Amino acid sequence: MHGIGHTGHAFLTPSLLQPSVPDTIAVGRVCQANQEHKAQNEEPYDSLHGLKLEDALIDALDDKCVPDEVLQDMDVREAKAMSPCADSGTGVPPHLRNMALEFLATLARETRLPQSKWFQMVAILDVYCRRHKHADTVSRLPATCMALVRMLRKVDKARLIERVLPRGDILNQEEASLLESLDWTIAFPSIESWLSTYCTRFNVLTQGRLVASIAWVWGKTIFNAEVLIRHSPSSTKLPPRKQA
Repeated sequence: MHGIGHTGHAFLTPSLLQPSVPDTIAVGRVCQANQEHKAQNEEPYDSLHGLKLEDALIDALDDKCVPDEVLQDMDVREAKAMSPCADSGTGVPPHLRNMALEFLATLARETRLPQSKWFQMVAILDVYCRRHKHADTVSRLPATCMALVRMLRKVDKARLIERVLPRGDILNQEEASLLESLDWTIAFPSIESWLSTYCTRFNVLTQGRLVASIAWVWGKTIFNAEVLIRHSPSSTKLPPRKQA
């Protein structure tokens, strides 16, 4: 289990994917391929994409739901979310954004959402604030956070409204506003989803030989990822993939 947020605000997260390590044989193939290409005055490989993966590895990537097609799909969805034409919203001052992230962390803890959902909500909130053109973005921020939680998990609406919001129709209105501003999709990659995908692929390609090392790296990077997004919202110049 790994918690995020300040002390007392950590919420439970499911165990991360079972880590594994990059195959030394595969890494050796990259080095060999680079040497061969240099000898032929060709560009060196910069990734495993230039290698012919064995069918077993391709099947293993499919089994873990992290084939190359997933990376391509995440790229497309991120590019759409981060397109320059989307930078037309009113934005939120940094100190208010920090308060919103703390509120989301509290809601996530109380509703027992996994850590990945908090990162996803932050990613969605940043895209929404970049797109929402009305002047009420700040005043409706608490309702926006509540609507995000409801969208990502079916929660007892009466219980949440009773504790946080005065009227039930506010959530309905805010959810509609969110979906309209987001082009009716919330499937945006977050820094956590990129890191999780990379670690899973690395685990498959290394055939589980570096589980302990990957688990250690995951713990360090996910902590740093939280610190980063608290201070640097995703943007066209710094999308989640680059942050990861």
